[in-house]
Amino acid sequence: MTSTDMKTQLDPLTHKKTNDEMTRRGFFKKSSTLATSTCALTILGCSNEDNPRPIQSPLKEQTSKNPIVEEKAITKPVAEVPKGPSVKISNQLKKIGGNQKVANKAILKALGVKETILLVRADKKTIYANTINCTHNKAPVKYDADQKLLICPLHGSRFKLTGEVTKGPANRPLIHFKATINGDMVLLENL
Repeated sequence: MTSTDMKTQLDPLTHKKTNDEMTRRGFFKKSSTLATSTCALTILGCSNEDNPRPIQSPLKEQTSKNPIVEEKAITKPVAEVPKGPSVKISNQLKKIGGNQKVANKAILKALGVKETILLVRADKKTIYANTINCTHNKAPVKYDADQKLLICPLHGSRFKLTGEVTKGPANRPLIHFKATINGDMVLLENL
């Protein structure tokens, strides 16, 4: 066998060996990518009982030969805006101890009542909302800033700013609503 014949015979083996190495290298590269993806999917499926929300994967789906790992920014959840009708805060209600009546029929209907609602500003961050009519004889209550109570002028029934009766003859509370200040608006919700 001449050296050229040997070279020809070795070339196919050399060539085969090179292809096998590339195949093995490709295999290991692809299997490590698959293992990374499997690990990421396993992590996504895991959660703890205190926080059932799945963990967000920092991996981006790979679409090219070069694996790309990209981090995603984790954002804080946006505070949920209360659902319900809103009322513009009057100049009187902007003051601590101020009050405002809500008689808009669409707002009352959305809250499921027919009678007027009285808003009272207790402090800079707090507004209370209750139906205005005394549960004893349906007379409109008035806010007493000194006592911080809603008082019926007819028979003296007294109510806390949360609508609870503190003195009769009324024996049922006023209907109370959650009031949330949002800029120059008050958002109202049924409790």
